[in-house]
Amino acid sequence: MADDDPLPTGPALNTPATGLLCGLVAGKKALVTGARKGIGRAVALVLAQQGADVGVCDKIDDEATHELAELVRSHGRQASLHIGDLTAMDDVARVVDAFVAAHGTIDILVHCALDRTLEDGRDSFWRMEEETWDAILGLHLKASVFLCQRAAKAMRAHGRARGGAIVLFSSVMGFSGGSMAYGTAKGATRKLVGSIATSLAGTGIRCNAIAPGAILNNLPAPDRRHEVDGDPAAADAWTNSNGKNPEGAWGNPAGRIGYPSDIANAVLFLASGMGAFVNGETLVVDGGGIAAGRDGFPPGKL
Repeated sequence: MADDDPLPTGPALNTPATGLLCGLVAGKKALVTGARKGIGRAVALVLAQQGADVGVCDKIDDEATHELAELVRSHGRQASLHIGDLTAMDDVARVVDAFVAAHGTIDILVHCALDRTLEDGRDSFWRMEEETWDAILGLHLKASVFLCQRAAKAMRAHGRARGGAIVLFSSVMGFSGGSMAYGTAKGATRKLVGSIATSLAGTGIRCNAIAPGAILNNLPAPDRRHEVDGDPAAADAWTNSNGKNPEGAWGNPAGRIGYPSDIANAVLFLASGMGAFVNGETLVVDGGGIAAGRDGFPPGKL
């Protein structure tokens, strides 16, 4: 590439790399939490595109959540809808049990639910309150433990030959000190996946994590809802609602914000046979930000 060539802008909307592959998770049953928008939505769609039946789980019960279930079905896959607050352990058990009842078993668990509490400045040492701490760690750490435990029991029941794959979410914020409760939970997740993977030795179940950098999180426009990624130029895009940061100002060698499909493709790798020998690891997907000594977020924007 010549020095004056434009930087790549990321995957074309609605054409993630997975479009070149076929059936990588055919016949699998996948539960995706935090599926209403952003990363979770992309994961649900990419897994459906690749042959999985999908459980759409979110705390918010609205048109976007129901629409996602219909989009999964549009790919010829079965979809189930699960509304629940995963900081409540009764809801954790109910969601997993309802998914297994609807699909017969569970092969893939992807826990990418996100608590936006951190965006109003309360996730800091001087402003931290017990309620905020409990809410953030409850969703990002406690729920991870008990979702994995409940799902792994169902995976173990169908036998080692079928096994299973669990994908949790760390973050580049788990490598830096910029966010207190969220960063603590995401740093701990890197340790957690190793502990879970070790505990599941001999079961055929793998457990890994992904640590994303800054990722676009808005929904596609109403007339483009079949697409995986939102539009970075839209008024509700993370780039615009958090300071109008241009695509090239993200402090990573890739020179752009990440797209949900960037993360969904990484989840597909870990959840499919392509990642069969990857276990207990955290895969950083941040455009090279950590390698360059940055977390990829503009200062003060998380």
